[in-house]
Amino acid sequence: MTIQELYNTIGNNKDGRINLQNAIKVFEANEDFILNTDIYSNEENYLFTTLFLSQYGQALHNKDRYSKALPFLNRAISLWEHSPDFEDIELRNNWYRGLRFNRGVANYRKKNYVKAKDDFIWLANQDPENELYRNWLISAKNERIGSLANWVMYIGLIALGTEMLLPKKEHAIKAPILIFIGVAYIACAILKILQWYRNRQMKAKNS
Repeated sequence: MTIQELYNTIGNNKDGRINLQNAIKVFEANEDFILNTDIYSNEENYLFTTLFLSQYGQALHNKDRYSKALPFLNRAISLWEHSPDFEDIELRNNWYRGLRFNRGVANYRKKNYVKAKDDFIWLANQDPENELYRNWLISAKNERIGSLANWVMYIGLIALGTEMLLPKKEHAIKAPILIFIGVAYIACAILKILQWYRNRQMKAKNS
């Protein structure tokens, strides 16, 4: 059986879309064969290996299995980018954009906000009028700001703990630590305010 014939066993739902539940079953039952297929021996192997990885990654994503989905989404995206048909507009609109969106969401759910932001920036640039892409991009940026604020707060707490453990006579050391703590908490407050303001803007646009 060729990889194309194996792919065709997945079948479609009544609406004509690929049956993603079957995609998981077929892929996992034949994972070694699919992953060890020589994709450079002919165009058929390259295309249907790419399709298998795309469908499997998408199916895992739809089941909220983000950690497992990400390696397959990454590989599928890479294969599409190196495909000779990559400049085809329909391919980029349908397959590639969907994979970039799914990867962005998966990274967002795993709190990889920088990686998620990169995908949403690309998507928003491709379709500036798409509110879904813009909202996910804003959310990724906001969560990144919130994450930075939390790190600043943790560092400030560590500095505060260090300051409290030092003897009172260590003025030369305690003074700079106290200044650092003050700066850290001011920065934290600014980041939290910025996060709140952006969230408020997004809610206002969606209302």
